[in-house]
Amino acid sequence: MAKARKAKGESVTAIANTLGVSRATLYRHIGQPLTLSNGTPAETAGVFCCPR
Repeated sequence: MAKARKAKGESVTAIANTLGVSRATLYRHIGQPLTLSNGTPAETAGVFCCPR
């Protein structure tokens, strides 16, 4: 369901809010990398979604 909504152009934030999950959880589910607002991949910038 989340993948279909994303494919239709709905924002990840809106989908995550509707489903009651974090954006990081949703990104893991749909298989897209997290990015910063400037387009930089989060892990490249030293930002990680989950404690390791």
